[in-house]
Amino acid sequence: MKCFSLTSLALFLAIAGACSKDNQGTETAAKSATDSEATPTTIPAMEVYQQFGKGLMSGTDKWKDYIAADITFVGPVDQVEGKDAFITLNETFFPSVRGSSLKQVVANENWVVTQLDLQVAMHSGKTITLEMSEWYEIKKGKIQSVTIYYDATEYRAEGGCIGSKPHTAGQH
Repeated sequence: MKCFSLTSLALFLAIAGACSKDNQGTETAAKSATDSEATPTTIPAMEVYQQFGKGLMSGTDKWKDYIAADITFVGPVDQVEGKDAFITLNETFFPSVRGSSLKQVVANENWVVTQLDLQVAMHSGKTITLEMSEWYEIKKGKIQSVTIYYDATEYRAEGGCIGSKPHTAGQH
């Protein structure tokens, strides 16, 4: 079974609705749907991203409403295509997240990009920190693709995260 999925769940543990201001309190690209008179096809990318995260944190299936049917996910350990595969990947990864620390969020019309540290529980019993970047492509109110970047060396060496089949060193 695939293990490393979206880290947005952990990201939302860190930001939970606080994306509208940076560390100095100035406004960022985040706007709510009401601020921009959004329709279902013109919801700002940051709003979709935030609602997706709130849905993940709610314990309901609401987060699934923000995923495109043909979504793609690409990361150093796993790659999936399609909504069902993406959902399975995220539901598998959820139990391994132990915490996160958001460093930055940048957004424009169709993209939300994050930089964060993610704490993940591994099969070995160790919790490791992955320094990562996530790239969300969002169009017409749906997440079209997610690409994440991180150094997977320690992740692989520790045998994969809880909730997955153990990975072995050299296995992708």
